[in-house]
Amino acid sequence: MNRTIRTLCMAIFLATLSGAHSQLVMAQGGVGAAATGRAIGDPVPPDAVGAATLASDHWLAVLDAGNFGDSWKGAAEVFKLGVSESDWISELEGMHEKLGKTTMREMKSAQFSTTLRGAPSTGEYVTISYLTKFANAPIATETLIVSKEADGEWRIAGYNIGKPPDK
Repeated sequence: MNRTIRTLCMAIFLATLSGAHSQLVMAQGGVGAAATGRAIGDPVPPDAVGAATLASDHWLAVLDAGNFGDSWKGAAEVFKLGVSESDWISELEGMHEKLGKTTMREMKSAQFSTTLRGAPSTGEYVTISYLTKFANAPIATETLIVSKEADGEWRIAGYNIGKPPDK
């Protein structure tokens, strides 16, 4: 792993995923409770998981199409603060060259929360996990952190490709 990726391996995914499985991790931040108007323990908004899942599906389709610059541009602000567009493109080009094209992706879970360990404040987050098969690699787990931004849009704030869960 290069220096950029080691630096990015801080924050949310170190708190939520095993560090041994982290290959590519983006920093995570949050939208304050004042901006969301929600308190910890409030019921899950009925549209939160659906909207976050649509955002992740769209973002992953952009990645699968090889439009890495567009994936960076469409990500959450905290994501962009964690890695420059040129570093992001370079990392993904190398990773996708090794892994090959995505041949299968199946969503395994989507979990809503108003807090994430390591995030600086409360907000609205959905952690989404997919079992994914790439042409040149065994099945992997893709995990995305989707956060509701101040403008009300759900955007990708974290991305990780790791080993699949043990059976």
